[in-house]
Amino acid sequence: MTPKIKICGITSVHDAELALECEADYLGVIFADSPRRVAIETAKEISKMATPLVGVFQNQPLSFVQEVLAEVKLDFVQLHGEESPEYCQTLPLPVIKVFTAHYPLDWDRIGPYQQVDFLMLDKPHDYLEQAITFFKEERDQLPPVFLAGGLNAENVSMFIQSAQPYAVDVASGVESEPGIKDPQKLQAFCQAVQRL
Repeated sequence: MTPKIKICGITSVHDAELALECEADYLGVIFADSPRRVAIETAKEISKMATPLVGVFQNQPLSFVQEVLAEVKLDFVQLHGEESPEYCQTLPLPVIKVFTAHYPLDWDRIGPYQQVDFLMLDKPHDYLEQAITFFKEERDQLPPVFLAGGLNAENVSMFIQSAQPYAVDVASGVESEPGIKDPQKLQAFCQAVQRL
């Protein structure tokens, strides 16, 4: 099955429209400290588009996340920090919990998060062999998994064929500069996934 495509770090309505033209399945907007952090008003405009919107947070108070949810119509919350399983369960939306693919992959750390809706394995390019082994051994115990970090049009098919993730997530791999999407790179990435 062809993986879903998430284009993250969207900072403008224009870039959101470019992603939709390439048939992205999810758009991601970042509310954590980042050169790709989006303004609330811009996020509100992006949320009007007919594609699921993911809000990205990292080690921020639950009250802040709730404030954003009151302002912006998000469909998913993505958590990049040390948020606890209890924190995840408090949120009213489906959660994507991110883990960096350090070696060795720590199943004891990941295991308590089996109740979240999705996992994201970040930076698999640093530990490709270990990440693939992890997928093969633990797939039945895992929620659907996104792959992210260092993906681009040239390498995404290799990761998909090796790990068979539920979805792939890209930000810098389709940019001309941080926070600005490159139409050609965006199209090439999406086509690389869609033709598998």
